[in-house]
Amino acid sequence: MKTLTQMKLWLIGAALVVAGFAGQAQAVTSQALDIHVSINATKSLTAATTYYDYGALNVSVSSVSSALAITNNSGGLVETYTMTAGNAVSDSGGTNWTLAASAGSDQYALGGQFSTAQPGNIDGSWGSDDLTSSPVACSATQFGNGAAGESGAAVAPSAARNLWLRLKTPTSVNDAGSHTATITVAVQ
Repeated sequence: MKTLTQMKLWLIGAALVVAGFAGQAQAVTSQALDIHVSINATKSLTAATTYYDYGALNVSVSSVSSALAITNNSGGLVETYTMTAGNAVSDSGGTNWTLAASAGSDQYALGGQFSTAQPGNIDGSWGSDDLTSSPVACSATQFGNGAAGESGAAVAPSAARNLWLRLKTPTSVNDAGSHTATITVAVQ
């Protein structure tokens, strides 16, 4: 009797298992499959030159660099650059020049523009290109000439960009000696 009861329980259990699987089996016409991948790439830029010498300039003049600084996206990602500048430090320990939006007594202005051709030395060509002490992201018009493919924004891997600088010297100075300012181009 005990064996018969055990056999009935076993058959009932097996029937429930089969019924459970049968209820879950359904035919589908499509099935989604998630794929996960990451790219092994870094943000990186290189500059063909890290130094430019304007030489001796008078007070209250502006000058566009005659040679360009070429930056290159040496990483594997599409990059947007930021630019910033600092005060011009006296090379002889004299009075530093303060970076400002416009030239003044012991203060200078500096602009940067990504462009294939050298921009003109007129204010209209440098509308939104003034460098500040805080990083500002590039766009087609910010530090650019309006042409997206020449700007410091969305630069493709291995693409080079031409960077031009415009210096406005102080209106008067306490130290006429050589000064050095640092411009930083960084990947955002």
